[in-house]
Amino acid sequence: MSCRPCGPASDQPPRGRTHSTQAPDQASPLLRSSLPFPPAKQGIKMIDIGINLCDQQYRGMNRGRQQRPGDLPVMLQRGWDAGVDRAYATAGSLRDLLTSLRICVDEPRLMTTAGVHPSSSKDAVAARPDMRSGKPETYEGLFPGHYDVSLLAPYARIEQESGHARMNNYFRALDALLAADQEQMAHSLANGLPAHRKIIAVGECGLDYDRLRHTTKNIQKDVFMRHFDLSEKYRLPMFLHSRNSCDDFLSIMKQNLHRVPGGGVVHSFTGSWEEAKQLIELGLFLGVNGCSLKTEDNLQTVRRIPLELLLLETDGPWCMIRRSHAGYHLIRSHYPQTRPESATHPLSVVRDRVELVHMNPVLEVVTAIRHPDGPEAYQLLSDEEKDAAERALAHQVFLNTLRLFHPEEYATHASAQ
Repeated sequence: MSCRPCGPASDQPPRGRTHSTQAPDQASPLLRSSLPFPPAKQGIKMIDIGINLCDQQYRGMNRGRQQRPGDLPVMLQRGWDAGVDRAYATAGSLRDLLTSLRICVDEPRLMTTAGVHPSSSKDAVAARPDMRSGKPETYEGLFPGHYDVSLLAPYARIEQESGHARMNNYFRALDALLAADQEQMAHSLANGLPAHRKIIAVGECGLDYDRLRHTTKNIQKDVFMRHFDLSEKYRLPMFLHSRNSCDDFLSIMKQNLHRVPGGGVVHSFTGSWEEAKQLIELGLFLGVNGCSLKTEDNLQTVRRIPLELLLLETDGPWCMIRRSHAGYHLIRSHYPQTRPESATHPLSVVRDRVELVHMNPVLEVVTAIRHPDGPEAYQLLSDEEKDAAERALAHQVFLNTLRLFHPEEYATHASAQ
């Protein structure tokens, strides 16, 4: 119930109440240049529970080719300015995790997951052809303060291993990173320093039967099962992925849910209401992004998710809410766009690339479809009434996110209310 690119990109600017009919200057890299950048929403704090910060698009790459300068710091700043309070980078492999930690280490608003995406499950049992050098990684600087490089010694060997030996060392290395993160937080607390856990969930993990060309079902299941050991040991929630695998996914979750003391979220949920009900019965949260708002059936499912189990995300750079999507007409915030091949502009987004600021369109569509009288009645409200409805939903989702990923902070918020 997770999603990646969801359809062909459109070169046409979206229709919306802020859209100007003036044609953009074709010689300019800035598309929709007459569009003002939407201001930050007052009184709203959001947490993007899933964005792929390791993706090459944020480094200016496209299909292995440098297309423009990387713009990750600028992209993040746009998000912070737009009301995003924190963001969780999704790490779907050990290499992703190392990259993600380097991105997140000096920014307290960034955290990461730690796990193996089902599409990357094969990496846990067989090295890729370009990864057989056996050269160890350099691990200094992954965490603030002292860090024991020897904890990751197993990773220096697994490039030359395969099968169960490789999988064992692969997960030992993940375990070492989780242990180091926990030790760093304990060290900070003991010395009266701000303690920021960098790894906030185990995952992205699960099953994806639409991608069996990458990894077989049996390998996916074996790798998925290993994550429950980490969740149980470190008492962390699970960041889950399920696509076209509902029966097997539910079976594994039911057998192992007692080992997940921190709970979990099925991110990028695009399944049916029947699937949603079974996940809800297990007490799992459901993450909603642009791909969750594609069809009328999707909208009806999102409308029925219990508010206390609803989380929001972008899954950037993927999962744009496109003009063909059923929820598109409910978007209020439209952003100036820069051509993908051009240098980025601080007050424009890269065309066809989702980033942190797109938490706002997701919030807007979800607020509209969950209005008690339906989205049609919601559209008749004043801007002030819509703003108030968005603030109310954003506040509850923010608390939901704290409850799952930051229970100590949630307890503080709950006691203050």
